[in-house]
Amino acid sequence: MIKLALMGKMACGKSTLSAKFQEFYNAKRVSLADPLKEEVLRLQLTPDGKIDKARDRGLLQDYAQLRRGEKSKIFYYAGRVIIIKELAYLDPNHLDAILLGRCYSDFWVDMAKDKLNQIIHMDKFLRQGSSVVVDDIRRLNELEMFKSQGFIIVKVEADDSLRLQRLIDRDGGFDASRLNDISESEIDSLPCDFSINNNGFIKESWEELVENLAIFS
Repeated sequence: MIKLALMGKMACGKSTLSAKFQEFYNAKRVSLADPLKEEVLRLQLTPDGKIDKARDRGLLQDYAQLRRGEKSKIFYYAGRVIIIKELAYLDPNHLDAILLGRCYSDFWVDMAKDKLNQIIHMDKFLRQGSSVVVDDIRRLNELEMFKSQGFIIVKVEADDSLRLQRLIDRDGGFDASRLNDISESEIDSLPCDFSINNNGFIKESWEELVENLAIFS
């Protein structure tokens, strides 16, 4: 059983390596982004009821920070969070006040922990001992939680120019201002057990990952 946590900036190759890990080890996946996307859709914050990576990246980043209690220009009143211009994606005629409940720094960590516990309990019941992968660690508190659960922390790295080209090829473009979001910039300072260079072919990065996992696991 291997517990793997991948972190890295957008378009570095985390999701591709995660998918290969899931297939190779028949692993379960825990995502910090899935509950974020589900909540954004539940609150009908996108114009078409879908998540578009290129269009909605800023919305997801802003909403994630809102839930962590980090976003400025938000009024808390009578148990409601009133969102003003910080989330310009909201149509004021459609929705400008959302009943969110508590916003705190470990909000997404706690949701991921709940999912991880579900997997662990089901594994014990079925006596499977499944490997687990999380592919979107971006903040220190997220890293600390998974590390405390015995995960091997791996940083996936790629040159900025290559990542930007991947974003253009994949999404048709990107908002350059979003490259400086804290969910991107904090990654540089986060510690890891080892790093993987993904500037070349994914086959080479995958082989490097498997070789290092054999040492750490």
